[in-house]
Amino acid sequence: QIILLSSLIAGTFFFTFRAGVKLRWLVPCYGLLLLSVPVGLYNVTLWKDVTFAILVVFWALVSSFFNFAKEWGKAVRLSRSRAVALLLLFIALLIFRHNGMIYLFVMPLLFFGLGLVRVPRMVFVGGCIAGVGLFYLVMFPPAGIKGASYFHDLSLSYLQQVERESPVKRVIHAARSYPRLLDINKNQEESDFWHYYLGDRYAYSFLREVGWYDAFEYMLPDERPFPKLRTWAMQIYEISLEYPWLYFSWYPFWLLYLFLLSILFYRWLPLSAIFSTVILVQVFALLLFVGTVNWRYYYFVLLGGYFLLPIWLLDLHNLKMRKAEP
Repeated sequence: QIILLSSLIAGTFFFTFRAGVKLRWLVPCYGLLLLSVPVGLYNVTLWKDVTFAILVVFWALVSSFFNFAKEWGKAVRLSRSRAVALLLLFIALLIFRHNGMIYLFVMPLLFFGLGLVRVPRMVFVGGCIAGVGLFYLVMFPPAGIKGASYFHDLSLSYLQQVERESPVKRVIHAARSYPRLLDINKNQEESDFWHYYLGDRYAYSFLREVGWYDAFEYMLPDERPFPKLRTWAMQIYEISLEYPWLYFSWYPFWLLYLFLLSILFYRWLPLSAIFSTVILVQVFALLLFVGTVNWRYYYFVLLGGYFLLPIWLLDLHNLKMRKAEP
């Protein structure tokens, strides 16, 4: 997770810098991401939500950068090896969390609807077959595979719940929940504070359940290395949960409005709008169909918000360049 996210940060900021965005604008955005307490803590936590968030942000970035290439007359044509690599990463996006399956329909529509990429015909056909096959296996799993029907049963329960409730009430609930989505204090009865699970990462029962007990070093609390460093880190964490620091850590509500503004001003901020669409599709799918407001499930929103900042800067730079053209 550390290597993946570090590479994604480095690649994104270097790309925007090379595209012409001034360093003096990029450095504050880079600092916000680098010094983010939630991002740092989650990135060293063994949760599938973390890897899923990195995958969601990666695909939002890929969509934006492909559109960037298209805008400047350099439509991306993928080689067979790169197309296969992206296909594998797309499958990972679908299966790391069950709610990732929504991208099976969203991403092809986005890529081919906007003409973002050209792929070899055989890779395209193979990807379609793989996608349909994966969807069929998930929705109609073989009876012989233990636990294979979990997603099917879970989806059915959510659909039955949606049928019992008014669609209008669902939409109203989603609209009211969105502005406070990342407020971990507001949702503390339903959300997971990070420190609730701090000891659980070292619990033998947890390690045994997930199959890491034979590879993960088991340490008792008094055996942990660098006790003073750990004390200082926990003090910083506790401060990050207090006002006004909360607005730059666990409740950056202003990022939520940046996503909406990006889509509203699509004409002037196309890269940001595409990026925001990939993020918000997942948000409203969770709010409308699952109804959960658990902070941990929306970590990808916070992470994506910090990546949206350099994309905004790139859009504004492109807008300035277009106006300067004769």
